[in-house]
This record gives sequence, structure tokens and C-alpha cells, in this order.
Amino acid sequence: MKTVKEPELQFELEYQLASAHFKKGNEDGYLAAVNIFEELIPRGEKSKLLPSILFQAAESRLALQETQPAREHFLAGTKLNGVPPELAESILLRLGETQNETGQFKEAQKSYEQFARQYGQSQWIRNARYGLGYALEKQMNYAKAIGEYSKLLPQNNENPLKMDKWMVQARYQIGECHFNTSVEVNAQGYPKWRAMAVLEMARVSLAQNK
Repeated sequence: MKTVKEPELQFELEYQLASAHFKKGNEDGYLAAVNIFEELIPRGEKSKLLPSILFQAAESRLALQETQPAREHFLAGTKLNGVPPELAESILLRLGETQNETGQFKEAQKSYEQFARQYGQSQWIRNARYGLGYALEKQMNYAKAIGEYSKLLPQNNENPLKMDKWMVQARYQIGECHFNTSVEVNAQGYPKWRAMAVLEMARVSLAQNK
């Protein structure tokens, strides 16, 4: 790198160095990687490497438990043109996740809805369905949240015993939505017993595939 004078080649070498640090998969590697990636971002406005730079910078920030700056890198990635389809898919999904994690539930809802429209056949569609349900639940839109969570439960002709983590989490969150709906309507009285009753009703409904 010290001997190269051509700016474009210098830029690419710095990118390769940052990627090598990123692939170490440890804290020191992520920190070294993100420092280089973020220095490259303002210099790479016209570079075809910019989508990858933003994605890896965001993932490095996430690995360092810095969710908000990671979110901003993912957001910048969604605004670029000409992003390779698979990378664009990952950027949008991760944007929704970081928006939920930082309390931007309305924004997360929009990101997940866009993902469902564009990538309905994606292997990550169940991740997006759960994220959308969660964003709606956090906005106290419980009816719509239940509708999204329900899409993760066994549908017609599906094996009800074939489970994944999204199905388990969706069942739990549906119960939470029913509970919160009841609390909103009946906040006074005997909340402990009312809560227990609502949860039991939810368990019965789930057993009936409702």
C-alpha cells in the first residue's frame, strides 16, 4: 500500500485490508475493519465497492454492540443504486432488525413490509415476518401483529410438529398480544388473575390452531 500511487488501486487495497480484518471475527479485527471502512465511505461515492463497504462497516459495528451506527450504515446502503440483489436483500433485512433494536418501530415496519414485497420467496422471509409482527406489537397494533405472527404458524397441509424458533416465538408473542389487549381494556380490578386467565385462553386458542 505504501508503494502504490494510483488512487483507485490504493482504495481497493485498503478495502481488501479492512475485509481481512473483518474476517478475523474478533473484537480487534472488527475495530480495525470499521476504522478503515468508515474512512473509505466518503471516498467511495462512485465506487462499486461502496455497498459492501457499508455492509461490512455495519456488521462490524453490530459485532462491537454499537447498534445505532450500524443502523445508519444499513440505511445508507438501502439508498444506493446498483447494489447486487443478494447484498441488497441482506442490507434491507438487517436495517429492519437494527431499527427494531433501537426503538424505531414505525421505520422497522416499513423496512419489513418492503422486504416482504420485494423478497417474498427469500429464505429469510420468516425472519422478516417475525420482525414485522414485533414492530406492529411495539406500536400497540395488536390485531395486525397477531396476523403477522400467525403467518409463522403451521398453515394448511403443513406438519404442525415441524417447528422452528420463529414458530415458537410467534406463539409466545401472540399470547403477549392477547394479554396486552386485555390489560388495555380492563386495567382495573385484579390484574394478576386477569393475566392468568388471558394466558390460559391463549393456550387454548393455540391448541385449536387459532
